[in-house]
Amino acid sequence: MANVDVVNLTWDMINEKEGMIVYERTKFPKLAKPLLIDRLIVILEKYRGKGIGNYVFPVYTEKHVTDKQKMGRRNSFSTLVSETLDKVCEILGIDEKMTWYTARDTFISSELDAGTPITHVAEMAGNSARTIEKHYYKNTKQKELRQRMNARYGS
Repeated sequence: MANVDVVNLTWDMINEKEGMIVYERTKFPKLAKPLLIDRLIVILEKYRGKGIGNYVFPVYTEKHVTDKQKMGRRNSFSTLVSETLDKVCEILGIDEKMTWYTARDTFISSELDAGTPITHVAEMAGNSARTIEKHYYKNTKQKELRQRMNARYGS
């Protein structure tokens, strides 16, 4: 999910019966349906009742009424997440810069490399399969692919 979609997530978008979150993306008017996995359910339950109104996460407060105020709060939240990711990368000795978007890209690539059909990944991400192929997917298993091809076609 994009950061703006996480911030704007409301409880009525969570369909526990179907085992997914169903929402229209903010950036592109397309339906996204990420699956409710066990770890996500634990996170959601942790925040139950903490968000204002019907919001899942406690990002907005009573003073965030106008669109401009909400946008400012979203930007502050995104900055905080980016700073936290930077600290995690530093602790782990990762030289690459990690952002909310690179984490999303990594999820998409990892799922595809694990064998999840592109149509399923596209549905979860709220993108078309073509958009996934063109903008998001980065083969993270070049070494394994090379080994399989060498085994198949000889070295």
